Amino acid sequence: MNTEPAGTDRARRRTLSCIGGTLAAAAVGLPFRARAAAREIHVAMLLPLQGGQARQAEMIRQGVDGALEQANRAGGIRGQPVKLLAIDNGYQAEKTVEAIGSLAARESVVAVTSLFGGPIIGAAIPAATRAGVPIVGVLHGNDAFRRPGNEIVTHARATFDAEIRAIAALFPTIGRSRFAVLHAIDNSGTAFRAQFELVLKAQGLPLIAAVPYARDATDYTEQARSIERSGADVVVVGGVTASGIAAIRAKVATKLWAQIVCLSTVDERSVWEQLGADAVGTAFSSVVPNPYATLLPLAREYQAAMKARNYGQLSLSSFEGYINAQVMLEGLRRAPALTRPALQGALRAMQGCPSAASPSPRRPRERSPAASTWRTSW
Repeated sequence: MNTEPAGTDRARRRTLSCIGGTLAAAAVGLPFRARAAAREIHVAMLLPLQGGQARQAEMIRQGVDGALEQANRAGGIRGQPVKLLAIDNGYQAEKTVEAIGSLAARESVVAVTSLFGGPIIGAAIPAATRAGVPIVGVLHGNDAFRRPGNEIVTHARATFDAEIRAIAALFPTIGRSRFAVLHAIDNSGTAFRAQFELVLKAQGLPLIAAVPYARDATDYTEQARSIERSGADVVVVGGVTASGIAAIRAKVATKLWAQIVCLSTVDERSVWEQLGADAVGTAFSSVVPNPYATLLPLAREYQAAMKARNYGQLSLSSFEGYINAQVMLEGLRRAPALTRPALQGALRAMQGCPSAASPSPRRPRERSPAASTWRTSW
């Protein structure tokens, strides 16, 4: 069942076109240095190029690359091409921090985009803040990444709160209201579990079971049995693609009756490629519009970008990477200079635009729970 949020394209255009007069005024009288010295603009991605998360990482990379190449075919940013630097972080926080330090020393690098994995993002934010390297788009909805002190991140997706509210509203309508959550045993995972429980409580629903797993675990048989004993009929997988695959395999092996729901941090294309028919009946939550839509202009632009780069597979993950890159490109177009500080200022102006009716900056626009997209195979 696919649903497309009404007004998504209008909201996108309002968001990208919303920039205060202060930024425009600041550009007046400044020397236009960007044209003085033609150079490439570099955007970095820090992602695992090998291992269990590599397929999801590749899908995200394709979406970002498609957006950048689309911009370059249109003349780049002020005549300068934007190139992607894909750096292998081994899905390790330490390597991610080291890479950010190295990128900070390169003036041509204006931003990092589309980080994924809670521990990776948690380590990257303070490192990027110290180095002054903007992060545009993270594939994660944890509230902790939106608290004061994390302003180096520009968020282009809904929070987990919004996503969980949509899940909690949907499944009781089909007779399933006993929720369990699979969560990582580390700090990021336990924070998600607590966030999940709070949202359910606000919806008047109990959390029947909270079942932890180790990040490097591949066998969730015992977790599936714990869920079966709890009597839960909906299991939300809090994790990335490898976690979703392990949970589905365990469900099949144990003949678990409960409905598996993978959060938007799981790439559904990778799941189908690896599991095939075993994934039938799995629900995938999304915080982006339907990437296969033909009526939505943003989706058509994404599809054209993927086709131009000969990327044959569309997916929710690559669409989110594409959207993150488009937000960053819009920030570069509106920045008074092609530098990290100027980009960060433009991104902040895009997130909170004062209006005549509301003189104080608004919070970044978030998608409502009703705007979630669902891809299922009932």
